Amino acid sequence: GIGFSHFLTIGDSADVSMPDTIDYLSTQRQVKAIMLHLEQVTDAKSFVRAVRNASRSKLVLAIKSSRFPQSQSPIEPVPSGLRHRDMIYEAILLRAGVLRVDSTEELFESVESLTRMKPLKGERLAIVANGIGGAILAVDRLIHEGGQLAKLSDETIDKLSEVLPGYWSQSNPVDITPEASPEVYRKVLKIIEEDTGVDAILVLFSPTSVVNSQDVANAVVHHSKFYQKNLLTSWMGGETVERSRHVFDDAGIPTYDTPDRAVKAFMHMVRHQRNHELLRETPSSFMDDISIDRMLCQNLVNNALEQERDYLTAEEIYKILKAYGFKQVKTEFLPESFDAKSLNIKYPAALKIIHEDYCHPFAYGDNPRDRWRGVVAGIKDSDELDIASKELRSQIRKRFSHSKVHGFSVQPMRSGEVSTQYSMGITRDATFGPVIIFGGGGATANIMADRAVQFPPLNDVLAKQLMSKTHIYRVLKERSRHFDRDVEQLSQMLIRLSQMAIDLPNLKGCELNVILHPVEGAKILGMAADIGPKHQLCIQPYPAEYEETIQVKGDREIVLRPIRGEDEPELKIFHEALSIESIRYRFFTARRNFRHRDLALFAQIDYQQEMAFVAFNKDGEILGVVRTWTDADLLQAEFSILVGDNAQGLGLGSALMNKMIKYCTSRGTIEMKGTVLSDNTPMLKLAKKLGFKVMRRLDGDVVEIRLPLNDPGQEWQRLRLDDLHKSKK
Repeated sequence: GIGFSHFLTIGDSADVSMPDTIDYLSTQRQVKAIMLHLEQVTDAKSFVRAVRNASRSKLVLAIKSSRFPQSQSPIEPVPSGLRHRDMIYEAILLRAGVLRVDSTEELFESVESLTRMKPLKGERLAIVANGIGGAILAVDRLIHEGGQLAKLSDETIDKLSEVLPGYWSQSNPVDITPEASPEVYRKVLKIIEEDTGVDAILVLFSPTSVVNSQDVANAVVHHSKFYQKNLLTSWMGGETVERSRHVFDDAGIPTYDTPDRAVKAFMHMVRHQRNHELLRETPSSFMDDISIDRMLCQNLVNNALEQERDYLTAEEIYKILKAYGFKQVKTEFLPESFDAKSLNIKYPAALKIIHEDYCHPFAYGDNPRDRWRGVVAGIKDSDELDIASKELRSQIRKRFSHSKVHGFSVQPMRSGEVSTQYSMGITRDATFGPVIIFGGGGATANIMADRAVQFPPLNDVLAKQLMSKTHIYRVLKERSRHFDRDVEQLSQMLIRLSQMAIDLPNLKGCELNVILHPVEGAKILGMAADIGPKHQLCIQPYPAEYEETIQVKGDREIVLRPIRGEDEPELKIFHEALSIESIRYRFFTARRNFRHRDLALFAQIDYQQEMAFVAFNKDGEILGVVRTWTDADLLQAEFSILVGDNAQGLGLGSALMNKMIKYCTSRGTIEMKGTVLSDNTPMLKLAKKLGFKVMRRLDGDVVEIRLPLNDPGQEWQRLRLDDLHKSKK
């Protein structure tokens, strides 16, 4: 069963919000899992920060109601280019490391399963059954849920053949026949346990007249005491297997009454693991592989805003895309009236009329195939170009008499090998801000039907994960002769779009029609963008702007940068090499063992309430870490610092502290504070040198030091800070 330590409802959040509640629960040691019922999210940035922080140390699950307009009050606006908003919640919960479920029954089953199961080391499932029927049901559910059936090694099959009858299946699932004794179960599980291609085992049992179900259950429990792989069971039946289920419950082994439920529980664990892998991704706030003229791009946006336009012209967005390194089909922009014979155009060509309505992205209804494209293709010479321009001008007067014409664009056409088209872009959610879109494209495709979304910032892993959720990705995988190249090029385009969303906060939407040629690769064929008020990202990017290289004593070069999730292995090595004294000075206790959970909390931070700067030598080894935790009102930032024993005396502690002081000051933090052991003379000397003052002695041999950074700008800040100081006297 499940025990509840808290059961909270916060109503309209007049004084306590959902993020406040999640923050509180994530600090409670007795809380192992947090279950959320979400209707609407109002403060996206605080919500995402809170659930991401909680997911790093707790199991967080969510069920979302008000998914459809009929159950929403008020009705939530759907972002441009999407058919429904539920995929926005799906994407943000996935990115936050939250496991989303669809029903209260699934919610409770998931909690019970995940709190019992050990962390998975992989997704490959082996199935052992005493009948093929239940095994087939389990395989069907596994594949349907996107799971992976383990492939048994030749060695494993040979060993199993020595134990099982000659007519056994010789593959996974392993049908050990209804007559299999408890001893056979033990032997089979031992053999499969030793197969490195298997990550978890599901044991299915159907009651028979020749084998006692409880004896088999005891054999499985006995096996579990000596091996490490995740084990799930499903004892099918009613009263005849009730005692067997109690055996598993007492042993802490997840057990289910049907194969279907057992596989779904396993897939909950798989999805939870996948979500945590995404949670550990820390995309940078800027790309370092290309030089981007950000001033040019911002000036183009500002110019449009000054003209009181809510869109960019095709030529403006073409220039911005070029600045961000996008490959584009060569495009000539022409005025509304032009002399076709005087142009140096490569034929055959396509002519498109550019008018105000179609400068907006996603300028179509629910059926994009009904949209008038405003294009004449297959133009062979200047005479046909002249005729095409007149026809398009005539059509625009009939169809869009109110729409201002900005001119035309001309692009060369290629004959020969067939290209595929993709749709990608940026849209904006009213609550969560910018969203990256990817899916199939083309004039004849219903592009609204095949769209997936992800939130910026993106890196290569996140971009490819976004692509993999679409139907067009599976088509590409099946048909492309250069799959790796094509995926890489499309992925880079998505990352560049993400960078645009970060750099250009007024960019409200952007739609790109991408053509993928078998020889030339991916290029942008068409584009549109609109602009509006500035947005806020709901996921903080990795702040690469704080990276720097410094020199310490002995002319040693040291890299200082914000910590990343992938620094966890080096962080483990760093902590394990510390002396007892260094550990005591930092943690106030002689701590030696640092679990994965502890190190993950150290390495995976939100870059908002928490910041950590790490010092690396040229070999990539961590030499020191300084970190702060800042309250939501920027009143106080509490710091801690740790310098490796082999790096002391180089001035590294001073460099790390100065960097953190500069960072906190620039954010507007009013005060920096820390607690130091009274016998930590080196730290107290450094603190005095930096301007800290010892304010008071706390319990035992601990003193508190403080450093003013900024003057309180408002009266409430001064009063709150005074209250904080008084409460600790």
